[in-house]
Amino acid sequence: MTNFAAIDWEATKTLLAVWGAITGSLGLLLQYWKHHAERSRFVIACEMSVHIERGKQELRIRATATNHGQRRGYIQQFKAEFSPELPFHSVEFVGQRDAPIAVEPDETKSFEVTVPVDYYGAIADKVTLSLSNTTGQRLTKQFPTIGPEVLEHGGFTGPYFSTTSPGGAEGYTVRPTSKN
Repeated sequence: MTNFAAIDWEATKTLLAVWGAITGSLGLLLQYWKHHAERSRFVIACEMSVHIERGKQELRIRATATNHGQRRGYIQQFKAEFSPELPFHSVEFVGQRDAPIAVEPDETKSFEVTVPVDYYGAIADKVTLSLSNTTGQRLTKQFPTIGPEVLEHGGFTGPYFSTTSPGGAEGYTVRPTSKN
């Protein structure tokens, strides 16, 4: 019969404490890596096109945000910034005060802004998209716009080569292009 009172329990307690510290730390590290690998990852893209609708020439800027992560992400703010010369320096697709928009894994949210061709001169260089999610991550990326040669080839008219923009922001609309 074993006499348990004669066993050195201090060595056993120390061994169990070391084992718990190692496995607990390893489990915490693996959980952090898993959380980091599965988080939402947004990719933003921008397209610019020229349209004629009801005889009216306009530029359309389509901005998209795609979640390439494995967890749902939330867009806190999504905006396009143009030249400071424009009456509307930036356009918010999702405002800071609006409710965040949920984006499931592999889902794309698209927004479109229509800009009169008269404003081409002010946005001729680039469009800057910026996205902020609810975790504080901020993405900013610049996209080139349509070159003047494309507008010339298409026979578009208007003061799109001038650097001054007309007053007012009439004809300016923002609308989502998908229900996703």
